[in-house]
Parts: sequence; C-alpha cells; structure tokens
Amino acid sequence: MWVLELATTWFACILGLCLSWPAWLALQRNTPKSFARHFPFPAVRKAVVSVVIPCYNEKATIRQVLKRLDDTAVERDSVELIVADAGSPDGTAAEAKRAGTRCTKRVVTTSAGRAQAHNEGAAEARGDIIFFLHADTKVPLGWDKLIRDCLRDPTVVIGAFSFGVDRSSFKPDNRWGGSPTGMGTVEWFANFRSGRLQLPYGDQGIFLLRQRWAQLGPMPSLVMMEDFEFVRRARTQAVAEGRRIAVLPQVALCSGRRWEALGVPATTLSNQWFVFAYTALGFTDRQIYKLYYGSTPRGAACDGDGTPPHDRESSPGLSNSGVAADGAVDADGAVDADGAVDADGAACATAEGEEPAEQAEQAEAQGQEPESLAEDAGEGPDSAESGDGSGADSPPGEPASAGAGAPGAAEEAGVPGAVESKPDPAQPRAKQPRKRARGQSKRR
Repeated sequence: MWVLELATTWFACILGLCLSWPAWLALQRNTPKSFARHFPFPAVRKAVVSVVIPCYNEKATIRQVLKRLDDTAVERDSVELIVADAGSPDGTAAEAKRAGTRCTKRVVTTSAGRAQAHNEGAAEARGDIIFFLHADTKVPLGWDKLIRDCLRDPTVVIGAFSFGVDRSSFKPDNRWGGSPTGMGTVEWFANFRSGRLQLPYGDQGIFLLRQRWAQLGPMPSLVMMEDFEFVRRARTQAVAEGRRIAVLPQVALCSGRRWEALGVPATTLSNQWFVFAYTALGFTDRQIYKLYYGSTPRGAACDGDGTPPHDRESSPGLSNSGVAADGAVDADGAVDADGAVDADGAACATAEGEEPAEQAEQAEAQGQEPESLAEDAGEGPDSAESGDGSGADSPPGEPASAGAGAPGAAEEAGVPGAVESKPDPAQPRAKQPRKRARGQSKRR
C-alpha cells in the first residue's frame, strides 16, 4: 500500500513540474525588459518588519502563532505583529488581543476574504518590510534577521522560506503511525519548483520591502489563489528587471492537517488539478474555492470578490452605499456613480455639464415636468444657481401643466426641451437665452 501511495505522489509531483515548466520558459522568452528600479534598504537604522497574519476562525492556534513569532525574533523592538482577522465568528480577534507579546502587536478587523485581510493588514503596517504569513505556519529561528539579510540584496524582488510540513501536527495514532507516506517527496518537489521556477506559495511566507509592495500590490481581490497570483505578478516583474525571487534555505513549517485528512497522493493530485484548472482551463477563483472547500465562499450572497453584502462598507473598490466605484450598475438597481438611470427607472443624479435636452428627455421619460430655463419673467429657479440644472426640485410624478414641455414651444423659445414662460401680450415675444454661465446673475 505504501509503495502505491509513494508512486502516486511522485507521479503527481512530476506532473506538476511538467505543467509549470512551459509557462516559466514562455515567461522568460516573452517578457519585455523594463527599467530596474532601485529600492534602497534602510541603512541608518534597523529595518522594522511588519508581520501581517490574515486569519479566519483561528482562535485555537493564534496564541501559539504569536508566541512563536515573539520567541524566535532576534530584534523584537524592530518587529510589528498585525493580526488581520476577516470577521471570524469564533472570537479569533479577541483571543489575539489577549495574547501577550514583547513585540508590538495590533489586531485589526478586516473585510471578508483572505485577499482583503492581506491588503487591509498591509495598509496598517508601519514597517520597512512587510511579511505575509499564514496563521498555521511556523517560522524558523531568527526569522526577522534572515528576512533583513535577504532583502539587503538589491537583486531580490520578493523572498520566501523553503517549504516544509510540521510533523508534530500529525496525530500519532493515524493510519500511517505519524507522518504520511510521501511527505518528504512533496517537500523536495515544492522547493525545487520554488527555487528553479521562481514560484513559492503563500504557505512559505512572502516578504518584500514596503516600496515593492507599493509597486506590486495590492493582492488581487480573489476568494482563493490570491497569493499565487501575487507571486506570479512579482515573478514577471523580476524577469522584466533581470532580478529574482529569493527562496531561503531555512524552512517555514505549514500545518499538515489537510495532508493527514486526505492523504498525500490525493492532496497533491488535487492541488495540481486546481492550479491547472485555474491557469490553463480558465476556472474562476470562486470555482476553485468550491472545488477545494466543497462550498461557496461565505455563502451564496457574496459578490464577485467574495465579500458578503454586510461587509461592503469597508471593502476597497466599493463605496459606502454599495455602488461600484467605477460607476457600474449594481445588481439591486442602486444608483450609478456616474449618474446613469438604474434598473428600476429611478432618477439619478445628473452628471455635470449635461445638456438641457438630455435632462428634459430623462424627466419626460419619468413623467416629470421639465424645468424652465426662462428666468426673465421670474418663474422657476435659476439654472445657474441650482448647480446642475437637473430639475431636482420638481417632485417625481407631479402632473405637468397644460402645454408644458410641448415640442413646438420649446423650439420657438430656442431652448431644446425647455418650457416656455408665459409672455406679456403687450410685449413682443423674444427668444430666451440658451443657458447662462455658472454663477452669472439674473438680468434686471
């Protein structure tokens, strides 16, 4: 049995390399060279490392993670720990706040989704170096010094630790009697991929200078594969600049709970399938999430970026009203940011500089009376004083007066779509001005 498991693991690992190698060669061949910017490493003082720990429902392990980081740091006064809790219902944030550390520690509650936790945690960071670490990963001794020494090399774009699986996370009474068969094979191939193909994964810990994060960030708003996409972005930048991604020989140990639950062959094959489906078959991040976890991201009510509706207020890219920042119409018929009419036909704010005819057409389509622009008779508000001339003072659905908005009257007045004011019979009719400049006073 163990021979079959080991052979299947080797097959899965070799298959993964065969799928990844052509993309790496194509990247080297097709990426145009760009100007290599120099990001100086702080020389006058000790560089501060900000550790961003995105987590969700990690109450049982968050204390151990913080204690491990605190105990193994060399320069604790130059380390900042940031727990970015993505709204865990199990009290992860409260548990992290109670944990005692000698390093500076902060706990922030972020929007739903691991990508948002990465980005909002990094926005809170004050250090010169940002280190993204999974909540179930154990760092090596002296990790902060190793990171500083690595990033002093100007040829390094981002860095990561070597991959390893925490053998102590396995139950001694499992069917393998401890470590599952093939675990060492997976570690060797993962480190080969990380070093030779310049493609470390998020469970190895990703670190980079703050200036690089400003250049490469933020993490893409995906419910899964966000760190994979970020590393691919960094790899492309490294190839373009003639630089590299550094993989340190020291090992960061990730949890083996999934390897133990499914077995090494099944876990390795499924991981290779997810990467292939995402990169080659065009599967979306939500589809990969459903394949991996067997459920939709935080319920079916999530948006495209995995953010539930109740988390929209603090989500980057969305305004407080739930309107997309790029002006797209919301699915529930919310008002567009650019003033377009929404799905249920409600009137929206008029964009600045819109022509009166367009305003009148919108008002007529909704059964409203178009507002008069003729001010000499003293009727109606001045369009210059009203700001946008959209007719917002007219209540929707108010019955129009007889003859208001008639096309013939509007054309005679010389103002398209405007309502003609009532002339004095004793005075000859005069054409009304088309539109006064903003801020111009009425004629006396």
